Amino acid sequence: MLTGYLSLEYARSLAEFGEVITLAHSGIHLLKRDIDGVHHDLCGLYPYSMASDWSALALDLESLREGDAVSLVLVTDPFAAEHRDWSTLAGWDVCRKFKTHQMVDLRRDWRNERKKGHRYLIRRAFAQQCVEVACDPTEYADLLWQIYRRTVERFGLMGIQRMSAASIAAQLEVPGATLVISSDDQGITGAILCFDHDCSSNGHLAFLSDRAEKMGTSYALYHGCLDAAEQRQCRTFNFGSAAGTKDDPDDGLFRFKRRWANHQAETWLCGMILDEDRYAMLNGKTRASANGFFPGYRNR
Repeated sequence: MLTGYLSLEYARSLAEFGEVITLAHSGIHLLKRDIDGVHHDLCGLYPYSMASDWSALALDLESLREGDAVSLVLVTDPFAAEHRDWSTLAGWDVCRKFKTHQMVDLRRDWRNERKKGHRYLIRRAFAQQCVEVACDPTEYADLLWQIYRRTVERFGLMGIQRMSAASIAAQLEVPGATLVISSDDQGITGAILCFDHDCSSNGHLAFLSDRAEKMGTSYALYHGCLDAAEQRQCRTFNFGSAAGTKDDPDDGLFRFKRRWANHQAETWLCGMILDEDRYAMLNGKTRASANGFFPGYRNR
């Protein structure tokens, strides 16, 4: 069974942002997005694309070039970074390092790798709340949506991160999903939704209540995710990357995730013009900039 980002169920949870397309050879799911009511393009899923077979992507690209999409853009999978055949990505109009993901190798002594101050903050967080794995994640759909809606409003999330209640509910039912929740005598203080892929796990979405910061809930949840993933016999856990579109050493979330990591993995932003003439018409130039926003016509 395909789980997490590889599953069709996850792709369909984002269908409000575009029609789901699955590439026949690589198994990558894409969203077909309207541009101007006439043209459309293709993009990978949030937060990155996973493939059943990255080496088969070249066969899919041949078919896409014969289709009617203007362009394709996706972010590669950090779990496969060390093993990918990078020649698969040769010839793309844009192919550059995107964001660094903060990973934990669970085969190492990750508990004792923590600094003394870090371990103290974890103990303090657990003194105020307990952490467990939800038996039925779907029972928390309404509550998690209320928490996530406040996050959207607080940080002004836009685009595909501005998910709906239906999208959140659907993701709780994705194969390979695990919901780690923290709570005290007043109720839920926070939760993290994780997706497993074979022996790796990915922290997908975090839900933090209004009182979570004061209680150090993130420390309890992050530790709880690692502990639960280890019990599921996962070898690697991915806490993800910085907010936004690039690594920012001054970003608080990036610094927090980095404190937990014992290694990193790169992702790559890859873009391809599939129809030169229509791209030029929409973008005002014939080629994509290696360092600019891709596709350029969506940055206007």
